[in-house]
Amino acid sequence: MDDAEACFILSNRFEVDRIAADHQTILRAWAVKDFAPNCPLYVQILKPENKFHVKFADHVVCEEEFKYAMLALNCVCPGTSTLITLLIHSSRGQTAPQEAFKQRVGAFQALNREGGACSADQWHRTYRRCSANEVHHIRLEESKFFGEYQGKSFTFASFHAHKKYGVCLIGVRRLDTTNILLNPGPCHIMGGSDTCFYINISKEENSAFVRGQREPSWGGSGGNARGVHQTIYHGLTRLPVHSIIASMGTVAIDLQDSSDSSPEGQDPGSTGLGSGKGSRSSSRTEMGGANTLALPAMGDSAEERRHSIAPVLELVDGVNNPTFDLLGDQSEDEAGEEGKEDSDKDESAHWWGRHSEWVKGYPLNSPYIGSSPTLCHLLQEKMPFCCLRMDKACHHTLFEDARSYGFKNKLIIVSAESAGNGLYNFIVPLRAYYRPRKELNPIVLLLESIPEADFLEAICWFPMVFYTVGSIDNLDSLLRCGVTFANTMVVVDKESSMIAEEDYMADAKTIVNVQTLFRLFPALSIITELTHPANMRFMQFKVKDHYSLALSKLEKKEREKGSNLVFMFRLPFAAGKVFSVSMLDTLLYQSFVKDYMISITRLLLGLDSMPGSGFLCAMKITEDDLWIRTYGRLYQKLCSSNGDIPIGIYRTEAHKLPVSEVSCYCH
Repeated sequence: MDDAEACFILSNRFEVDRIAADHQTILRAWAVKDFAPNCPLYVQILKPENKFHVKFADHVVCEEEFKYAMLALNCVCPGTSTLITLLIHSSRGQTAPQEAFKQRVGAFQALNREGGACSADQWHRTYRRCSANEVHHIRLEESKFFGEYQGKSFTFASFHAHKKYGVCLIGVRRLDTTNILLNPGPCHIMGGSDTCFYINISKEENSAFVRGQREPSWGGSGGNARGVHQTIYHGLTRLPVHSIIASMGTVAIDLQDSSDSSPEGQDPGSTGLGSGKGSRSSSRTEMGGANTLALPAMGDSAEERRHSIAPVLELVDGVNNPTFDLLGDQSEDEAGEEGKEDSDKDESAHWWGRHSEWVKGYPLNSPYIGSSPTLCHLLQEKMPFCCLRMDKACHHTLFEDARSYGFKNKLIIVSAESAGNGLYNFIVPLRAYYRPRKELNPIVLLLESIPEADFLEAICWFPMVFYTVGSIDNLDSLLRCGVTFANTMVVVDKESSMIAEEDYMADAKTIVNVQTLFRLFPALSIITELTHPANMRFMQFKVKDHYSLALSKLEKKEREKGSNLVFMFRLPFAAGKVFSVSMLDTLLYQSFVKDYMISITRLLLGLDSMPGSGFLCAMKITEDDLWIRTYGRLYQKLCSSNGDIPIGIYRTEAHKLPVSEVSCYCH
């Protein structure tokens, strides 16, 4: 161990007494530091209250902290658990059949063919390819991707790097600080010594660049024909399989020659690639794919004309630019007025009116030592403990169920065995200051035992957080906690059932309970934590579902190839409806080669907050937004309007089943 590059200490998560398992981990960590104090130490802890004992370790992953934050974000940002899981796993992604590379320069690598690459479903191929994306880093002055953006704004660098190379710049770190900032916004000016963090299939050092071949452009009637370089790269949404070669960690990207790619007469309000004025070829527009940001040709009809998207500025006018006020909450006054209206409607709501006054601040109490302070929406007066219980009246209020409260937003219900300290991390991300007040969902904790006073002291300052005592397998308990008014139900794995005499049977009770909920409340979105990832195939199980049977065969092929994500094509996992804490093991291993991965993941999940750093959120695309057309144009729209950086798409599709089966929608 004196000569070791690292020492990993993992806890036994299947121990009956998880606190005792942590105590053994702590003692082992102390022993390593006593014997080999210079050996880098990577520690896995189960309970958050034990984390401060191993604070000296180089990297620490606390399972319950990450688990609850991930489950919480799944409620407001669908598929967060799948997004994080795929980012922290190494995958080679989808590659093309050998025939596609016969005439291509530089296609000399042996190709990898993984399951899903030859699937009949388009979403399988896209999903497989995009699963290869990981977080990488590089110093700006040493980078071909970002070097030219020194002195430009972060938003400008992120958009143009994506437009040119298909990489997604998500964060930076200054040379003189250890703090990572995710999307610091357009007011952050890129410096040569900045470390850039970006999402891509391969890191830049393993990338090769091949110039595209010239081809004649289609000239208009005015004789404006110009030679334009062929653009082969289509962006991540419509990326043809022949444009990326991924093998042995190497990717070749075909680039256009940008020295002469802006034809005269191009619309100044858009940034197009090879789309000249008067272009007649429809294939020319498609060649740009997600990166074609120009407006339609002047000859098109008015109905087909698209809205213009503003260019992304190199520098913004100033910090006080209202367009990029990311910290402002425009719903404050509105929410306050709503609360006053509610309290004036009924005299019996006097209690409710007193607790509609909210402020922004840091939680006054934490259930354990070592939790990171996060700016949150808080109550001006803390809620009395008796009022926190939703299913029991007290001398402050006569309400006994969720219906009586008349909440305007749908509920989020969490079913857990007990109120462990980690459950605090479910509440904090959902009450963070950057979430609009009018969009906050009431949180109801369905617990099998009454919480300890210390836990109640920690949650009593948060608005619209309650608990009820009952069980998920009791229909009366579900109705009292408001299951008919809920949008999402989170079912947390029970510690007492993690140990089973027969392997994989630890999840049996949870799976059957969730199946009951699925049958009784089909409109309810259910997010489940399982002990064993292999049991994901039983979520929302249908015996005669031919589609699930086809996925089962695909999973078997994945297992034969030695994949560590054999379950990735299962619909509940792909949709972010099921999660297993064992997926987080890779995070600890990846931090060995990427020491920033834990920090970035904590920032994404809202476990840590950094002044000037962005946060993870979701935006729903409606029919009114379809004029944007492509992911590349969406990137420009978000960057130019409010400084947001898109990092992924959660797409829902109608799943057609035979007439003999009940129709359903799958994600």
